[in-house]
Amino acid sequence: MMQWISRNETAGMLNKTFSEKAKNADENDIYTENYSFSVKLVYVLQDIMSVIPCFLSIRALQKAKKFPESAKFLVTALLCFESSYILIASIRTFILGTFVNTNLHTLPCVHGRLAFLTVAIMAVERVFVFYKPYAYIRTCTRNLIRTVSVCLVNGA
Repeated sequence: MMQWISRNETAGMLNKTFSEKAKNADENDIYTENYSFSVKLVYVLQDIMSVIPCFLSIRALQKAKKFPESAKFLVTALLCFESSYILIASIRTFILGTFVNTNLHTLPCVHGRLAFLTVAIMAVERVFVFYKPYAYIRTCTRNLIRTVSVCLVNGA
């Protein structure tokens, strides 16, 4: 016969198991992901399968001749930040040292933030293209986009 458990009892059991784990955990258990090797391997294979299209896209963008230089620079930066985010996060799953693991946790966060900043710059650039196309053609060069991007990254 099946016994039904109320939501409060379930929450109480979850809190109890979490508090027991927190009391008995050493410092490495808090910061590391102690999955089995097969789970880590599947995670890394999935990451590799998602990074390969990023690298192929970067290669294709660099060979494209009719693609605007400013957009090419921004899309390449976005692909680089996304692929580095994925690669560092997958490397982090195999490191058990607390100090290194924590530092490798901050790097993907920084790269994710840079990817969002790149998307914001791309959005502003696209608005400028659609609302002031002639001014965009006159003023927007790859060097201007690169300068603005570097200033925003250093200021953020």
